[in-house]
Amino acid sequence: MKAFYTTAAVSLFVCGVGLAEPQRGLIADFPIDTKLFPATKEYYKSKVPRKVFKAYDDGNVPASWKEAKTPVDECIEYNPAEHTTLIYVPESYSETGNFGVYLHNSPGERGITPAADWKAIMDKFKLIYISPHKASNNTPHMRRLVLAMDSLATVRKHFKINDQRVYVGGLSGGGHMGMMCQMVYPEQFNGAISHAAQSYLPDRGCGHFPGLTLADAKSAPRKKLKWCVVSGDKDFNYKAILETSKEWDNAGFMYKFFDHKGMGHANASGPALEEALIWIGADELSESAGNSEAVTPKSFGLRTWSAVNGKTIDATLVEDKGVRVVLKTEAGQELSIYTAQLSAADRKYLADLKQ
Repeated sequence: MKAFYTTAAVSLFVCGVGLAEPQRGLIADFPIDTKLFPATKEYYKSKVPRKVFKAYDDGNVPASWKEAKTPVDECIEYNPAEHTTLIYVPESYSETGNFGVYLHNSPGERGITPAADWKAIMDKFKLIYISPHKASNNTPHMRRLVLAMDSLATVRKHFKINDQRVYVGGLSGGGHMGMMCQMVYPEQFNGAISHAAQSYLPDRGCGHFPGLTLADAKSAPRKKLKWCVVSGDKDFNYKAILETSKEWDNAGFMYKFFDHKGMGHANASGPALEEALIWIGADELSESAGNSEAVTPKSFGLRTWSAVNGKTIDATLVEDKGVRVVLKTEAGQELSIYTAQLSAADRKYLADLKQ
């Protein structure tokens, strides 16, 4: 059998399998030790990410965006020893508990610590909370994007996650980044919540999504995902949110503005966050929630799987979760691997199984 991954790379794709008992509760500085993709160019291999990253690299962004002026490869290739994320893990967490993730982007230098009522919501909805550090409004946008995605990849490595129960959001500039995360990597999320921040669609210049057209923003699966904003009449962005909400509605997105009287430029209250999470489907806790496309074969024979980098592994298909597949090697080790990292032939094989 040819080598498919190095030992380190195998660790990269194992999702909660054979790991030590994970920590629970609030973890202030959890090391970001896993990349979403093992190679820099894979972050912008597909069409929409490539267009966004190129726009930033070429400087095709508003002149006022001084924090956007860093080459994208530098944004991706950071020193992992310098970056951590805040995590809150409900005490009830277990590998069989159908847990999801809520990724919340901060406008400040430190990730946002969830208040007591937010922790209670994470407990109730079985969500692991993430908020990366060193991703403030003064940080290059693509670095913020990559830190968010790598934080998610890190949590997927250390905890057993239902990939159909992963949501993203953020406060103010972090809310823009939450929308950007789902726009660039829609296969990774099931809904976005922007707190006190409007996002301009790319129908008036670049809007908040440089490099994209409105057709790009509406391409599958983006138009089928849920997008929402939570704010109120005391927010200085309120008028802009009302205006942009009409644009999102007119463009045919599954969009909703949760208008809370008296809310200012701040994180949503516990009840307001819960309302938004319910709307995007985070309260769906059944084991089959969101997995209508999953394929769980009783028995498939051993076959050779190929990665886009040409490496191979002999393994049996255990489960196809859409975004990821679970394979079992001849030695009995289970690997959770992003479907996008498999060869075109393997992706066709998976698609044929669903026919």
